[in-house]
Amino acid sequence: MMDGRENYERQISQVENFISHKVDLILLNPCSFEKLTPAVTAAGNAGIPIITIITRVQNQDECLSFVGSDHTESAILEGTMAAEKLGGRGNIVVLQGTMGIEAQLARRKGYEQILAQYPDIAVVAMQPAFWEKGEGYMIVENLIYNGVPIDAVLSQNDNMALGAVEAVEDAGLQEVILVFGIDGDGPAIDAVAQGRLAGTVYMDAYQQARKITECIQMVRNGQMPKKEYLVPFVVLNEENIHDENVRRLLVR
Repeated sequence: MMDGRENYERQISQVENFISHKVDLILLNPCSFEKLTPAVTAAGNAGIPIITIITRVQNQDECLSFVGSDHTESAILEGTMAAEKLGGRGNIVVLQGTMGIEAQLARRKGYEQILAQYPDIAVVAMQPAFWEKGEGYMIVENLIYNGVPIDAVLSQNDNMALGAVEAVEDAGLQEVILVFGIDGDGPAIDAVAQGRLAGTVYMDAYQQARKITECIQMVRNGQMPKKEYLVPFVVLNEENIHDENVRRLLVR
């Protein structure tokens, strides 16, 4: 198991290392949609199947399978939740993840699709915070300091969203600015339950891991997995966070 640390050259080198060791299967969470294509091609040329997980690569057709969720769907769900909470009008800030990753690209596409339906919602800032809580904090803190009017923050993940929440709270604007996230991380779920985070979109990592394990077993048995396995997202907000059935879904 190796960590690419959001560096595509490092990740390509790691895949090449796996190829040189003649492994039977590679699970790849690509840190770039476009720049990991050579690694996928190299593995295919070596006869080693790759299953991409969480995010895809540009040459996904060369991969054995993909296990994850529809990132565009997550952004549409988050954007809809925010738009409804705002009553269809207001100024929003968008915090993006690491640029060029499929999750970032697809979630931005989802925002664009849903916001096209709400002409009275304006995007007053859209900046990358690289999935980092501290970056999310600094961006929102700076916007507030500079007097940018903000009604809501849409974050492409919960980590950045929680940074935004802290910036809003430190400015004493928690009754004014709503913050939304994606992923359904433990701290974010707690923040929704506490009323600090207006909502998040839960990505069921448990079911993803379960499906990945099933795919591995299929490969071991000489079977062919489907080209794609999508685990659905679940919206979490004040209206359902305390629901017994929802809480049961979140606790493994």
